[in-house]
Amino acid sequence: MGVCGSRHRGNDHPGASEDMGCLLSIIIGSIRCARGEASEAAAALEAVQLLHLAPDRDVGAVLPLLDRLCAMLTRLAGLGHGRTGPR
Repeated sequence: MGVCGSRHRGNDHPGASEDMGCLLSIIIGSIRCARGEASEAAAALEAVQLLHLAPDRDVGAVLPLLDRLCAMLTRLAGLGHGRTGPR
């Protein structure tokens, strides 16, 4: 099977633009997964902070970085302001 589930044999190989679209879909999916993981990490860290399991200064140093990461991944995946994909 090919990257997006198509079988590549002989002359039935899809064109380069089809391959690129498939690859772009995989990349955007990966970015969305990474964004979800970063959001979960931030939520877990907020729970750690609420339960006083780590010093506030340590948590406070990491949360803004996770926020910036989520913002960057949101933009890369085209999820902000009603857009459906990257430019």
